Amino acid sequence: MRKDKRKFIDDLAKEAKAAARQHNMKILNDTTKQLSRKFKAPNRQIRDLNVRLLITTEEQHKRWVEHFQQLLNRPPPIEPPILLPANQELDISCEPPTRAEVEKAIKSLKNNKSTGPDNIPAEVLRADISTSVNILHGLLIKIWDQD
Repeated sequence: MRKDKRKFIDDLAKEAKAAARQHNMKILNDTTKQLSRKFKAPNRQIRDLNVRLLITTEEQHKRWVEHFQQLLNRPPPIEPPILLPANQELDISCEPPTRAEVEKAIKSLKNNKSTGPDNIPAEVLRADISTSVNILHGLLIKIWDQD
């Protein structure tokens, strides 16, 4: 049992090393959590319509497809809902974000979380906040003006 556990840990370490070489922060973060025992496997007990437990990933994927097809492909309602006009206008700014708002958003990012699709960890953005604000604010203004 000790040999198996050691082999498992060594395999995880190799996986983390490979992920670090490929700059894949999500796999690296997940593997590090698993090695530090701060990893909790999600509960994946999925059952079919006959209440039979689905074990294989393929069966689970098919059940999810079936579930969402039933959920999303419903006929439209017979009577459309009656929506009353709002009593008051909401005070929502439709202006591009200011530098202060971008800075506040960067400061609110949490450390040691998985990176997003851009693979930029929060620690990097907060290392030099003024540079990050300048870059991100310019980018956000360009994106805002494209519409």
